[in-house]
Amino acid sequence: MIVMKFGGTSLASAKRINNVAKLVAEQKAKKPVVVVSAMSQVTNKLVELAGLAVNKKTANQCDAILQHLRTLHYETALALNLPPTVAAQLVESIDSKFIKLEDVLNNVAELGELTPRASDLITSFGERLSVLLVAACLTQNGTPAVPVEASDLIVTDDNFTSAQPILGLSKKRTQAKLKPVFSKGLTPVITGFIGSNASGVLTTLGRGGSDYSATIIGYCVDASEVWIWT
Repeated sequence: MIVMKFGGTSLASAKRINNVAKLVAEQKAKKPVVVVSAMSQVTNKLVELAGLAVNKKTANQCDAILQHLRTLHYETALALNLPPTVAAQLVESIDSKFIKLEDVLNNVAELGELTPRASDLITSFGERLSVLLVAACLTQNGTPAVPVEASDLIVTDDNFTSAQPILGLSKKRTQAKLKPVFSKGLTPVITGFIGSNASGVLTTLGRGGSDYSATIIGYCVDASEVWIWT
């Protein structure tokens, strides 16, 4: 088993995501586990959103960034040339994530405070969106895949915005959660960057944490190698 981690530039467009699918398909014999970053520049936009949300006077700026991110993910989904019903389901899943993101931003605006916990939740959405695109593309290209959020796998401490993994618990949880995925012959496409504390509250491993996530997942699944694609 190997872990293949793809960075934001590798996921910057439908064309590049299709290339990722081809690279993964070439390694089927090695039973790849895929870990992905957010699409290029998306995390930067989410960080900007988090800062703007605190100030109600910047609502128009927030709306503009949200619309940009929505359009990026919708257009990428439609450009993957998926069957119409699959494309519709993918767009619906993307829309569900944006509804949740808007709820978080509205809560931050109402409180007028951006806590580290809220910051982690906001910045997590890039990876939580990209796994949907990559898993759909892999499946369409002959590698049946399923999106998996690492908050269900990696257990961390409570140090929001720069959490550290608790490896023993993470390994136990990861193997339990991924066992049914592997038994069905599916390839997990896992969010980089995020985990959750012992109480199940989402955390992040800090900027650039997706590479770190890949090595944590590699440890948890006893991978022979971790490949970082940039």
